[in-house]
Amino acid sequence: FPSHDRFTQEKGIGETVANRIINKYEATKDFASAYIELDGYGLTTEAINGLIKQYGSPDILVEKIKSNPYLLTELDGYGFKKADKIALTMGMDKDSIERISSFIEYALNDLGKVGYSWIDSGHLMTLIEENLGDDIDMGLVVEAVNYLKEMNKVWNEEKGKIGAKRFYDLEVKIVKELIRLLKGDTQKLSEGWQERVKQAEKLQGWEYTDEQKEAIEYLGNQNVGILLGLAGSGKTSTALGILKALNEDELSFSMCCLAGKAA
Repeated sequence: FPSHDRFTQEKGIGETVANRIINKYEATKDFASAYIELDGYGLTTEAINGLIKQYGSPDILVEKIKSNPYLLTELDGYGFKKADKIALTMGMDKDSIERISSFIEYALNDLGKVGYSWIDSGHLMTLIEENLGDDIDMGLVVEAVNYLKEMNKVWNEEKGKIGAKRFYDLEVKIVKELIRLLKGDTQKLSEGWQERVKQAEKLQGWEYTDEQKEAIEYLGNQNVGILLGLAGSGKTSTALGILKALNEDELSFSMCCLAGKAA
């Protein structure tokens, strides 16, 4: 590699630029094997650097990617299609259990991120046909699902339903927490809660309906409650009434809203 003095002899390269080039080389020279091995598969330098940081060694990275290129889906910007293209380029059989199971795992985790903690088997087969081809053997799909079950990555206990195990476990934890809250001592609304609700009415400029007042009283006296209603039916304003009914001098609380006016 050229010396510092050799760089500065070139037109347009001063001390600062020369030092930057040399520092960059020193920081990445041990990654050369990964660059050489993975560059041909369309991986950017940035992606390779990120993976090396994740796995701790360029040699371990090359070994892992060659054995399972679908690990690339863990990277931002590398969905299944891009990883699959690289896998097929590397010689992955399109009917391999590794390919089918990797797609199933990716699809279920991707769906879970937008609220689908499980799907039916027909939906799964549609996704497989759309992404892997409509000639995938059903027996291979069953084998791939069983493999993922053994790896504790999918939940498939109910006939016709399948989901990522991580979301199943999360929902079980939520249910257990709700049961714990339901069994706990109930904190009733303290005296004067109706007056506090009237403050909410003044704040928003109109009075609650009788149905909303009933909801405020009922939910204000529960450890766990569910407020349902169509868009524009008054759920958010009712929630405001519940918060006002709770005595802020006696209680502390937190709220989390996903979208819309409530957020």
